[in-house]
Amino acid sequence: MLRLSLISRLTIWCFTLSVITQQGLESSDGRSSNTKTSADKPNILFIAVDDLRPELGCYGVNYIQTPRIDAFAKTGRLFRNHYVTAPSCGPSRYALLTGLSPKVNHDTTNHAFKQNLEFTAQRSIESFPHMFKEAGYETLSIG
Repeated sequence: MLRLSLISRLTIWCFTLSVITQQGLESSDGRSSNTKTSADKPNILFIAVDDLRPELGCYGVNYIQTPRIDAFAKTGRLFRNHYVTAPSCGPSRYALLTGLSPKVNHDTTNHAFKQNLEFTAQRSIESFPHMFKEAGYETLSIG
């Protein structure tokens, strides 16, 4: 039951913020849409999971089986030091996306995420997924 619950949570939250790239993006005339070759641009998959904690096999937890995530972690970058900018997920997500403090509106609740994004949009502040898109990557966010 615990494993099913974890899988359900991963399905819902695992791609809260995903940046998925496809190499060799093509423009309408068939040429690369970016001056860099596809070999110069690595594929990037960024997974941010709210409220999970490091409760996965790749972090040494043996009472939860997560073989696919564990195998994926062996070939990618696994972060072992986790810090947050606020005690709830919305403001933390905002800080991660923009690099700005979520305390712009002096609010650390989940409502701050929407308010801070509105503040950011008014000031034309870019997020890192937007910067990836500008660099020729395809970006996707699920969650």
